[in-house]
Amino acid sequence: MLRSFQCFCLPALVASLTLVAEASPAAAQSPPDGLEPHGFVEPCTIGNVQEMYTECELCEVRQGASQVCIDKFGKRGYEKKCQTHGDATAWGEVWCVDTRRSQEKPSPSKLPFIVGAPLLLAVLLVLKRALRKRETPSSK
Repeated sequence: MLRSFQCFCLPALVASLTLVAEASPAAAQSPPDGLEPHGFVEPCTIGNVQEMYTECELCEVRQGASQVCIDKFGKRGYEKKCQTHGDATAWGEVWCVDTRRSQEKPSPSKLPFIVGAPLLLAVLLVLKRALRKRETPSSK
């Protein structure tokens, strides 16, 4: 009877110890071979903030010159998304713009063509009609 108990319990014991070892927090938290665990990771980076259809830029700010990023990016339609931790004298700000919104507006250089081309076509059609009327003999 002892022998049958050993045969049944030994594989069950090995299986349960294997499951416990795989599910232990120490095994789950250990870094891959050769890599140390990371310390602080900056959440405010272009890679973390940029999404589909957005273009982001990092703006370096020094103490007393916080208006620089507003002048550089805010006036071009960018919005401030976050600020890096930095230190007391310098930090960074991530500014992003929706690229779909910027593509909807026609550029100023194309605007005269967009307005002028149909207007020119209308003038040419009026002139063509005037010439046809002039060429046809009037029946009196």
